[in-house]
Amino acid sequence: MALIFYRESTNSVVRITDQDTFEREGLTEESVLAAGFKVFDQDLDPEEHYSLALVLSEDGKSFVNRFPGKSLDEQKELIDAEDELAVFNSAKEIKKSSILAFLKSRIEELDWKLQRARDLDLINQNNQSVCAVYQEIQELKDKANAYSDSVDLLKTIEDVQSLPAKGFL
Repeated sequence: MALIFYRESTNSVVRITDQDTFEREGLTEESVLAAGFKVFDQDLDPEEHYSLALVLSEDGKSFVNRFPGKSLDEQKELIDAEDELAVFNSAKEIKKSSILAFLKSRIEELDWKLQRARDLDLINQNNQSVCAVYQEIQELKDKANAYSDSVDLLKTIEDVQSLPAKGFL
């Protein structure tokens, strides 16, 4: 039997050990609970199951391997691939946010131009100047949105990180 240390806050198995090691380290169920872990006693071979590949079963009373039949090395590779994909997707979202933040700052910089256009239109009794500024703003938005959408087409994290946020100008 193996003792499986589970952290609810991260929904992950953090350690698999045996009863002898548990006792030798002076651990108690109370101390483990106080540290924010739950301990499950389950027949599980740590040489066959990578701890990060284990998930809580539907009944919440045991663990199952997300990659049944895979070797320990294969399980590690699959977890690493998931982590790399998560980092890659996060980098894309950060880049998109940077692009939109830069767009916002560019639009804010046009406030003076919009105020000037309003004054001109008041004098000329039309709305041509304001329309022209709004057209300029819309063109910036369209370029930034297309540029932001292009981030999804990038294939490597290096490409994402090297893309300048103001590249749509």
